[in-house]
Amino acid sequence: MDDAIGSSSKTTLDMLAEIGVGTAQQLVTSVRYANAPPGLTFIPPLDDILLCARPHPGGSSLQRGDLIELIGPSGAGKTTLLSFVLTTTLLPSHIDIPLPAPGSHVVRVPLGGAGSHAFLLQPTSHAPMTKAIRVKMFSHIQDCILDTLSINLRPRVLTPALKTIIQGAIHDALSRLHIIRFTPRWKQLYLALSRVLHPPELKIGTSSQMDKVRKQTVSTLVIDGFGDPFWPERWAEEDKRLKRSTMPVANGDGVGLKEIMRIIQTLRVHMGTVVYLSVQSLWGKPTSPFFVPHLPAPYPHTFSVPRESVDERHHDTSINIQLTLLGRVRPLQLPADLTLVNALREATAKDWTMAQHFEGIARVHGGEGAAGSLAGQKFSFKIGSLGVEVWSGPQDG
Repeated sequence: MDDAIGSSSKTTLDMLAEIGVGTAQQLVTSVRYANAPPGLTFIPPLDDILLCARPHPGGSSLQRGDLIELIGPSGAGKTTLLSFVLTTTLLPSHIDIPLPAPGSHVVRVPLGGAGSHAFLLQPTSHAPMTKAIRVKMFSHIQDCILDTLSINLRPRVLTPALKTIIQGAIHDALSRLHIIRFTPRWKQLYLALSRVLHPPELKIGTSSQMDKVRKQTVSTLVIDGFGDPFWPERWAEEDKRLKRSTMPVANGDGVGLKEIMRIIQTLRVHMGTVVYLSVQSLWGKPTSPFFVPHLPAPYPHTFSVPRESVDERHHDTSINIQLTLLGRVRPLQLPADLTLVNALREATAKDWTMAQHFEGIARVHGGEGAAGSLAGQKFSFKIGSLGVEVWSGPQDG
């Protein structure tokens, strides 16, 4: 009898030990990881690298709550890549168009977009992205419609009705983009991020408002020129130190980078938002091919050298993916006997407006393979007159 009781007690303890403990937020996040992933970047070379570094059961190269840093000098393609990200996020997965005569049936045109909401936070010193996004959307939808017309044996001509449909699709897509332009100061950026975390139009109330909340979940947050407030704030702080003679008074001007990173982490954890940061960079060393941000701690230096310099206390706000943009791939040196006339003639024959190849290095924190190392893995993409163009170029390890 005692043996039976002991056996029963042991089995019960084993069963209790298998019971996990967690919060509802952790449960929802674990379910959405596989059931509602952000999807792809739509740049095949980059998607291949990310999937090799972080395999996903649904084939999604991006994961919920990713913090992605785009770092590079001016002209490396940071803003163009961010415009491409917003375009693919805002466009719907498909649109329906009526086929021209003969016949009057409706066909579905795949666009490949996510149809999600996105926030764009941009300093007032940067040029607006809206025009570039609108042009890219029109070009993409037009190409998709013309391909569909060819498949259905129709002339590749945009009728006035089709142009109206394109403009309507663009208007609907841009209505899901929320733009906040701020003065390059940490306090202003903090207020903008607070608007993202608690948007006035998403307050919980009636059931209809709840449905609106579900539909308007922010999937992507883009902060262009993230490091712009650093130097003005530093100058202001040094100026205050020279002028003040008494103890400083705590006020709203004391908001700094620590509070910014904390609210970004809240967006990642509680909303699963994929956050993109573009940071102007400086050369790390004269002999180094890599760039380093000019932002000090508490900005996360996940890929700093050596790794011991990374503050483990801020591991929760670490950067998941770092894309170091190296700029345009320049051709080899021209032959010594080449004249200026021949060079201009050759360039004219190749068309100045052709897309140019750009390169970058992808690093994935904790990833597998070459992308998980400090050296990272190189990827290529093309930028033309309308923005990023998908290109499957050769990859280097």
